[in-house]
Amino acid sequence: MSVESTGAAGALRQSLAAIAASCGVSCHLLALDADIRLCRRRAAARAYPKLPDDVLQSYYATWTRVSAELIGVAEQEGYASALTLDAAAADAITVITFG
Repeated sequence: MSVESTGAAGALRQSLAAIAASCGVSCHLLALDADIRLCRRRAAARAYPKLPDDVLQSYYATWTRVSAELIGVAEQEGYASALTLDAAAADAITVITFG
């Protein structure tokens, strides 16, 4: 099972690890980091509904605040592993295998 979410804030993040544990499976936290310029370029190139810049800016501000805490709290919250990748490393991924 895979859950993809922009909900990196504490309560949602903690609930994902708890749900995985209740199902007897491990939960891994993989965060993809990018600067705001790259986010804006990619948002502008989307074929489906565009994100207004104020929404994108709000998401980015939340990410900037939350990303600093992710790796430090992941183990405490029940994640089996945690990793943050920059845009170049994320672009190089073709397959992710856990376990």
